[in-house]
Amino acid sequence: MREDLAAHLCHALAARSVEFGLDAEKLTIEPVLNWGGFVNRSFRAGDGRRRVHVKIAPPSERARLRRWHALRDRLTRAYHAPPMLGWIELPETGTGGPIFEWIDGETPDVIEGALLQDMVAMLRRLHSDAALASILAEDGDPVRTCEDVYFETLHERFVEDLAGIEAAPPPFVDDARIAWMREQAAALAERVRRQPAFAEPADAPCHGDLWANNVLLHEGRWTLLDWDGLRLGDPVQDWAMLLGPSRTDLRPISARPWRRYAGEAASEERVLFYARATLLDWIIDPLADWVEAAHEGRHGILIRASNARVHESALGLYRELFDEG
Repeated sequence: MREDLAAHLCHALAARSVEFGLDAEKLTIEPVLNWGGFVNRSFRAGDGRRRVHVKIAPPSERARLRRWHALRDRLTRAYHAPPMLGWIELPETGTGGPIFEWIDGETPDVIEGALLQDMVAMLRRLHSDAALASILAEDGDPVRTCEDVYFETLHERFVEDLAGIEAAPPPFVDDARIAWMREQAAALAERVRRQPAFAEPADAPCHGDLWANNVLLHEGRWTLLDWDGLRLGDPVQDWAMLLGPSRTDLRPISARPWRRYAGEAASEERVLFYARATLLDWIIDPLADWVEAAHEGRHGILIRASNARVHESALGLYRELFDEG
């Protein structure tokens, strides 16, 4: 599938090479490893002189990327989004997506120090951006409750991921562990239903995917990737991601001085709940990606080895902090 996409992308870019400043005769396409999953596909295209980053999405994800495209200048100017050059369609595959300037950089192991201070300031601006909230509402975002947001994001992902894991479990995961993960997800869902703090409106612009691998450090600056999750949501969910687990430091938001960053307005009940929920996500999601990596060649081998380690570490920490059974 990736090879087919690469061939179609090469043809489409060659046809628009002048627009994107590329030499059609020297064009090469390389897949880019995505640690966060396999729904969208990323490619590096270049001619030996200039490079661009292309993100290709299936029909189910195109609307989210189209929103980012429509708001690209605002997000780049105010919120460190990467510069977007345009949009490309691959009609033969039913896919398409945005094209960005290629940025040579690296992702941080953890978000801390001056980078954390900068991202905190950015996130406070984003959550209080009334004009952007109006744009998102006019674009069709309903004002939901924080309970709705949790069920539409983490809970639905837990259910879907666990179904995939159960259908093709990794050899190091037995039936008892799968049953335990299901029990934890169900217990979290019941807590949300009973918690009055989740009845509050979820009406703030939120990034929706603030983990360290979506931050790119380059030339003394930083860029925040993956704005296709932008929507009206619960700010606490953003804070729990920014201040929560990463691949090299799995501690949840509750293990950090979160009030210093999120402020007094953040609901303590939801912060403590998301501490548990985000760590459970780092137990379940790596297993789901382990299953999906079966068809990813050498990239899949790298992902499987790393995700097995992350799963075991997150599982140990979760049982230490939260397991009541």
